[in-house]
Amino acid sequence: MTEPVDGDELSEFLATQYNEKLRVLLIQFFRELKLPYATVQNPHLHAIIRHLNPSISPPTFESLLEMGFANHDKFIGHELQQLHGRLLAKIGPIEKNDNLTNETLAENHFEYVEPAALPLDLDRLPSQNDYENLGNSELIPGYSNSPCVVCLRRMEWSRRRKLTKSEVTVFIYVCVAGRVYPLEIAQKVYKLRSSTCCVDHLKPVYTETLKLMGISHPDQMAIVKDGLIADAHTLINKIKDANYQEEPRSAILPIDRQKSCAPLRHTLNYFFKNYNKKINATFQKEATPPPPTTKRPKVSGNSSTTYQSPGSYKQSAFLTDFPEDFLEV
Repeated sequence: MTEPVDGDELSEFLATQYNEKLRVLLIQFFRELKLPYATVQNPHLHAIIRHLNPSISPPTFESLLEMGFANHDKFIGHELQQLHGRLLAKIGPIEKNDNLTNETLAENHFEYVEPAALPLDLDRLPSQNDYENLGNSELIPGYSNSPCVVCLRRMEWSRRRKLTKSEVTVFIYVCVAGRVYPLEIAQKVYKLRSSTCCVDHLKPVYTETLKLMGISHPDQMAIVKDGLIADAHTLINKIKDANYQEEPRSAILPIDRQKSCAPLRHTLNYFFKNYNKKINATFQKEATPPPPTTKRPKVSGNSSTTYQSPGSYKQSAFLTDFPEDFLEV
């Protein structure tokens, strides 16, 4: 005969099961949207959970981490079993070779091959899920409304920099030429309403652009071959217009090719010389602590000094050093 279950014990058991299920659902939701587990600390998310069930406390960041690590090995083992099954279905059962020993394996001199590094120092390439979320403008507090034009992920505003239209064209060209994502995705990225880039990608993109032009310093832009400029010019036109038709090289005179590529050459030259300053200024600003704020003394009486409103301040050369129409060729 089974012993009766105490009501408090049953309630505690059901609450534990409910909390575990809630943590599993949140982990799956965060992983699908590529959100960090720290998002669980968002007060708006807490308000939603309490609205759905006022008697349940929202899970903590530490509890999500603990459950994520505990289920990581199970998830990897399940993936390996599925992969093994697909391989067997494709190539058939593998015959066991009893003649293989440690000595015979050593004689084959297996050499470890270092995996190829990802372009632009990325930790991973954009996924199919990133492609599908390009047009997703759902508001997430603390995160940018549009994805980064390089990694196609939405990150914190503090780690983003807004790009001008000309800068966006250069960045997307580098991503396509560097095989970060295909041309079809680049055409969608170019049409985004707002364009930003993660701070971590600024210097790798600048360095990769130099490499694509076959130079190591901005002062060498004058010796870049017309063929490289023409290839970049064609790819940029395809990014901006999906219906662009390239003319045969044999039908274009060398002098006409130089004239058509001159604006892009000038743009890249300007980009190299000025964007390096912008990168240095960005990282120097992050490394330098803000100065202490001091109150301005109040001026008594009439003063001859006139103050401009914030809207009438002149923009600095740093903000206007890259004309918008440079790549409009």
